[in-house]
Amino acid sequence: FGDLPRDAVVLLPSARLLLRARAAAATGALRPDVIVLGTTGMSARATRRVVSHEPLVAPLVRDLALYGAPEEFSLSQLSAARPVLVAFDPRWDKRFARHLLPEGAFDRYFVEPRGASERVKTLAASTLDETAMHALAENPPLRDATHDVLRARALAANATGEREYAAAATAELRRLAPADPLVRIGVGGQNN
Repeated sequence: FGDLPRDAVVLLPSARLLLRARAAAATGALRPDVIVLGTTGMSARATRRVVSHEPLVAPLVRDLALYGAPEEFSLSQLSAARPVLVAFDPRWDKRFARHLLPEGAFDRYFVEPRGASERVKTLAASTLDETAMHALAENPPLRDATHDVLRARALAANATGEREYAAAATAELRRLAPADPLVRIGVGGQNN
């Protein structure tokens, strides 16, 4: 969480990632300008706190409460004002995936859809190096959270329908979690 853009809003679809964010906040590793939203199961108290801190998230919070997924308008409106980073949720509209570019650990949502070549290029810059892979091997909770993020990215990549990008994102997931069912299914439903 240390390399997030200033004033970022981060959407996390899993309890494990949300717990990791809370731990980062408790230890000071998550800057106070960053807003973290769980996309499922937010309490009324947490919702009020987030909306009072940043009223621009209110339409997004409403979408999550009513539909269980963000709407394109609320995501675009928010991302025009603040950087929005996500761990893609496969329940979301697949069109969202075309708005995403890998940026560090998460994918950044942009108002306008991005191109396939731009996604492949930014994914290469976000790939874990061997030092990071070794550190993950020694820290199971961090490895598991990273697995969730890489899996979300591979799901988003597959949702774009862009074979080269999907293959690259799935290969990154395979390095960390070779037994993940998404790796076994492969890109476009073909076995790898």
